[in-house]
Amino acid sequence: MGVPYFKVKDLCHRHQVSVHSCNFGLYGDMSRRVMSVLKELWRNVEVYSVDEAFLEAEDDICEVLGHSLKETVMEWVGIPVSVGIAHTKTLSKVAAGIAKTTPAYGGVFILNSGDACDDILRHLDVGDIWGIGWKLSQHLPALGIKTAYDLKCASPHLIRRRFWIMVERTVYELNGVACLELDERVNDQKSRIYTRSFANRVTELSVAEEIISTFASRLSEQLREAKQVAGGLTVLIRTSTHVPKQHFYRGSHYEGLGDATSDTRTLVTAAVNALRRCFVQGVPYQKLGIILTDLQSKNTLTEPLFGRIQRRRSDMLMSALDRINRVYGDDMVRVASSGTNRGWNTPSGFKSAGFTLDWDGILRVD
Repeated sequence: MGVPYFKVKDLCHRHQVSVHSCNFGLYGDMSRRVMSVLKELWRNVEVYSVDEAFLEAEDDICEVLGHSLKETVMEWVGIPVSVGIAHTKTLSKVAAGIAKTTPAYGGVFILNSGDACDDILRHLDVGDIWGIGWKLSQHLPALGIKTAYDLKCASPHLIRRRFWIMVERTVYELNGVACLELDERVNDQKSRIYTRSFANRVTELSVAEEIISTFASRLSEQLREAKQVAGGLTVLIRTSTHVPKQHFYRGSHYEGLGDATSDTRTLVTAAVNALRRCFVQGVPYQKLGIILTDLQSKNTLTEPLFGRIQRRRSDMLMSALDRINRVYGDDMVRVASSGTNRGWNTPSGFKSAGFTLDWDGILRVD
């Protein structure tokens, strides 16, 4: 259970606890480094999340490959990884958990089918299975399903009738029947979201416009990196749900973009317009965000009959913008509406240095 820092501040000081806030830029950079190593060393790689990937290999080389990947990532990137090996994605997730928590296996664990696998599943709560989660696990005990082994032994057809096809596939996967194919497409996201909660409530439209412009700029950079474009966006704003006697307000507005794009200027303009449609002056907003929708690969865009020159100019300008910011630092060049002071930014006094992101963050050894 997470606890706000201010509640345990004295305890941390008393026991000299090292406190660090989130550094998403560093996490993302380390993730890209790890995934690039995997792709360089092996084919058939599916990047599942910021800290997880699936690989596909023949049975006779899996163990050797697992140790090789683990050692190479440690040597090239400098962070430890765990490798779980099994015949299905679901079982490989179970194996990875064991590899991570049991030092005796050296970070690599192979989960073969049979009695040994069944014994492991008997001691694993059904809610800990990939794809089940806490909410679904509350309904399964009514069917006598409390452990992963119970789910493995359940009737797939009964599970499908009571729940849905993905849970049925999980049953098959626990029995060693692969139902979830490796997906090597890394840019197939259908939406992207950027939200943040604020300790100091946002009450002024001008401040909210700075925030939303900054979020739209971040998302446009992500789109260009993924070679995607967006066809629309929705701005979300709401007050806190935990303040008694305060009227709760939630607002949102969708803005279509006409021609799908990743141009920062177009996305910022649309986001600000959407914000103005749902913003009520003086209301203390705790959370603001943007969702980009109708995403597609830039390579699938149809070349316009008119506006071809404008699109190419936009691409060249955004490419130059990204190159400058990569070389000289984030936000070195940005749209004016995102502000210069940004007093609304979350305090980051405990944030770790950007060890791989800027020269000042490089560790010094005296």
